[in-house]
Amino acid sequence: MPEFFETRMGQTFYNAHVPRVAKALERIADAAQQTTQRDRAQTNALLVLVLTPHIRAYLTQHDPMALEQALDALGDKIPATTTTPQTRQETSND
Repeated sequence: MPEFFETRMGQTFYNAHVPRVAKALERIADAAQQTTQRDRAQTNALLVLVLTPHIRAYLTQHDPMALEQALDALGDKIPATTTTPQTRQETSND
């Protein structure tokens, strides 16, 4: 009895199906990597645009040494603006 790779079905499997599966896996990996990079970029943008001012304001008030160490460690990855979060004030229409 011939081995599987020696049969017509085995030849079809190894010469057609396996390469298609490999290409599909490559496309899946590429899509996952692009999604990961896009998510990372969006997360970084969120950090810079929303969280950084809040964190900076908190550390400025409560732990300036930690703020200084963080800025030294991150270098130019955090923008140098000193924007602090605005406090939301409730207004009444009375």
